[in-house]
Amino acid sequence: GSLVEGKEVFENMPMREIVSWNAMITCYAKSGNSFEALKLLSEMFGENVKPNRTTFVCALKACAPPTCLEDGVKKVHKYIVDQGLENDMMVASSLVEMYAKYKCIDDAKSVFNSMTVRDVVSWTSLILAYTENGQATQALSCLEKMKTESMIPNSVTYVCSLKACGSIEALHNGREIHFHIVSRGFDSCLIVVSSLVDMYAKCFSC
Repeated sequence: GSLVEGKEVFENMPMREIVSWNAMITCYAKSGNSFEALKLLSEMFGENVKPNRTTFVCALKACAPPTCLEDGVKKVHKYIVDQGLENDMMVASSLVEMYAKYKCIDDAKSVFNSMTVRDVVSWTSLILAYTENGQATQALSCLEKMKTESMIPNSVTYVCSLKACGSIEALHNGREIHFHIVSRGFDSCLIVVSSLVDMYAKCFSC
């Protein structure tokens, strides 16, 4: 957490490789200093250091609201496209998540649809995007489509889906998800069980 000392060490390094840049960008992102994190990303290009997937994932974390959407997420998105990493699952999932935080669901969905390969993290990011932005029905539809493509949900997927069920009192969907949670052994996962309790409480609140 000592950013001043960290920056001093970083600036005095005779040679800075990608790991050093990523570490510094991560430090700024974690401290909420989005300006410095994005400034470092721009400086990398000036010093002919090629960013990798970790660089962009860390930079996107620095773009959370209230950072400016245009100078934050969309600027980093352009860098990602320029570097040919828009189809990297980790990077694309982070983009989906960040667009969702800005309530830019169309942008989040566009990034997701453009992915040539998707994993459970990608699907969960989109389900979370719908859930967090009051589109629970779309979130549950996404869960169904995910399963038809033989993608197996993880604990985070279930937590997001149960939150969607609770928000619209979709008891039938919640019970179906509960069945899958038990059959896959996630009923011993504390955060999943807590989400189940919350979902049932909301569905039976009226």
